[in-house]
Amino acid sequence: MALAHAETVHLKTIDSTNLEARRRVAAGLRDALWIVADEQTAGRGRFDRHWVSTPGNLYSTLVFPVSVAATSLSQIGFVAGLAVATAVNELAACSLVQLKWPNDCLIGGAKFSGILCETLGDGMVALGCGINIAHAPQVSHYPATFLTAQFSGLPNGEKTIVLQSYQRHLAAWLSIWSRGEGFAE
Repeated sequence: MALAHAETVHLKTIDSTNLEARRRVAAGLRDALWIVADEQTAGRGRFDRHWVSTPGNLYSTLVFPVSVAATSLSQIGFVAGLAVATAVNELAACSLVQLKWPNDCLIGGAKFSGILCETLGDGMVALGCGINIAHAPQVSHYPATFLTAQFSGLPNGEKTIVLQSYQRHLAAWLSIWSRGEGFAE
């Protein structure tokens, strides 16, 4: 899986990075592509729950081809969670990130990242990830947080740095997963 050098498309505002991935696949995209937005007007999570997506946080989707059994596709979201955890733990120089099955990343019991993995047909997958960097949505059904509130040492340009670290770690974890070492690894 050649994800380490996938092109990145940066959009100022989009309805949803996963919906944009779906449109691009329908238009013939068959290669890996990162879609990153400053803002989503219709961001969503599992069960079509609204994901607050105002500027300052990271909203991304990696769309890529897969050739694994459909029963294994559900593992991709958790592989992405490992990438988020590895990236944030590395940037914060600590190990505070916890993973909550099936798609949440937490710090101190508060959600800072959500993952949405969708099959698009023709062997393509959209792996969406939102990471709260500058602010967290005010929700009543679970606590939420954001990275700069947790780690004062994040450098300026933190969104770019978080994206690059996440991209690098996701490529590494997906490589391990896809070359047969699988979920157990």
